[in-house]
Amino acid sequence: MSYLDRSNGTQRVNAVLGVGALHFLLGAGLLIGLAVKVAPDRTPDPIVVRLDPARPAPKPEPLPIPQPQMDDIRVQADMPVIEYREQSQLTIVQVPDVPLSTEGGTVVPNGGQGTQVAPPPEPVRRAAIAKSDTVALRPEDYPDAARRAGEEGRVTIRVGIGTDGSVSGCTVTASSGHERLDRKSCQVAERRWRFTPATEDGVAVASSAERSIVWRLEDLR
Repeated sequence: MSYLDRSNGTQRVNAVLGVGALHFLLGAGLLIGLAVKVAPDRTPDPIVVRLDPARPAPKPEPLPIPQPQMDDIRVQADMPVIEYREQSQLTIVQVPDVPLSTEGGTVVPNGGQGTQVAPPPEPVRRAAIAKSDTVALRPEDYPDAARRAGEEGRVTIRVGIGTDGSVSGCTVTASSGHERLDRKSCQVAERRWRFTPATEDGVAVASSAERSIVWRLEDLR
């Protein structure tokens, strides 16, 4: 009995040691496997920290310049400089009056009180004179339409006269009441009338004259 007990105890101890060794191997293998799986495949990327550049400090705003008030500005005006001069005495010398000749008149002495200028003489003017053989109406001057319509009347016209005596313009100042007779009057005057030109001191000058023309059908018979 003692031998069997001692043999069973040895077997029991060996079994316990075997189970413990088996557990140790299993635990060691598990730890090694976990260690292999946990180990990182590559080194971690470095952490890069970027710093923004420092912003420049804002420029200080210029302080407003105070404007001077108008009441604070005083302008000192210079005192005017007045010059005083003594009046010099004038010497009056009597000069005998001498008649002088001027253009268009004569200076006449006036008893020592001054001189007077005599006015120039008035120019001699002569009006233009019409040449009667040119201003008289002729039967062919009467407009045919006015003759058939029985138109008659007096026309007053003003004509310009050149230095050669010819008519240089015509204006109706009083109508006959018939436009055909008025128009024909100026046509006859500008085409045929002639004058002796007006003169001034013997020199021909341009002028004007006013004349009346009487249109009557009985003068054609």
